[in-house]
Amino acid sequence: MSHDKRCSKSQAELFFRLFEAHHGGHLFVATKKWDERCAYALMQKEMIIRLYNHVYADPAYWNDLGVEDRIFQLASAIAVVEPDAVFCGATAALLYGVGSAYSLLDKVQVLLPRSTRRDMYEFVEYRRWRAGNVWQLGPFTLTDPYRTVVDIARTSAFRYALGYVDGLAREYGVEREELRAYAQANCRGLHGIARAFNVFEHMDG
Repeated sequence: MSHDKRCSKSQAELFFRLFEAHHGGHLFVATKKWDERCAYALMQKEMIIRLYNHVYADPAYWNDLGVEDRIFQLASAIAVVEPDAVFCGATAALLYGVGSAYSLLDKVQVLLPRSTRRDMYEFVEYRRWRAGNVWQLGPFTLTDPYRTVVDIARTSAFRYALGYVDGLAREYGVEREELRAYAQANCRGLHGIARAFNVFEHMDG
């Protein structure tokens, strides 16, 4: 049975508010209970898509966004919905401005404490990494720049990891031995750390 595409007045009003958000370069965040009910109804009619808890978009708008804009806008919306969310990996690196390998930016990467479970979303990837120190950058809480790059270097192919390591050196003035010392003090025993140290040997900002 096909969905009834007719909208109530409140649903139609929310639909226009969603487009206003898009016009301003944002996804729509349904922060009020009634907004969430209307947005969910529009999603059931297949008129909008749900990208995260309380976060919605027009499908055409979302599909037309570039890779970096997708990550930035979805991370911005998640930061509104969950102010304590900690972004990590390639997402944090993009927000820091130290790299943006498109093949690593298919999803927003968020830390997930070991004791918790979350609903799964197509464009969100949860990583069960130790957070270590976190930084605040505008509305975003991020793994610190060193930890961000070390995590990428130990979990990604060399050709991608090197770009991020070089970006950290270039944008933050981090020297090779500084990064090695950080990894030795904070990341010993982590899966893939030997791979990361190999990447550090080729670091050149």
